Amino acid sequence: DALPICDAIMNVIHDSLRQPGLLKLSLTPEYEKHRSLMSIEYYAEINASACESGSLSSQLVIHCALVERSIKTQVTDGQNRGKTLQHDNVVRSFVSQRVSPFGQGSITLPVPPNLIQNNTGLIAFIQDMRDMQILGAEAVELKTVFMRHKELMNVQPIP
Repeated sequence: DALPICDAIMNVIHDSLRQPGLLKLSLTPEYEKHRSLMSIEYYAEINASACESGSLSSQLVIHCALVERSIKTQVTDGQNRGKTLQHDNVVRSFVSQRVSPFGQGSITLPVPPNLIQNNTGLIAFIQDMRDMQILGAEAVELKTVFMRHKELMNVQPIP
């Protein structure tokens, strides 16, 4: 009996994922090394076909997570002693704030000093705090953001 229930749940999830979100979220991250911060400009565009009111609620919150992938841990004690555990999408920094009434704004995340920059990403989602519904989400790889910063730092001034 459990298998048909699992199949039914998976079908509901897949159907839900095929539906357009209420918001299209766009992210533009910029690394500020001197302040150890990631500044993210966001823009939440209402999907007119999915939203009847056409306006943003004052109860919307944007959540941003700086995540690191492929973290390996050598276990020295306990039942997993001697094993190497691998972790993906480990949240290294997380910030939430209200979405501006115009659907665009900026949010700043601290960047941990020991972050492996080649293995990082940014995951953001907008949530309606009245019913906890996720209205839109976006993920961005940050490798190129960090690389762009390094390239800018290596540019030599023209004499």
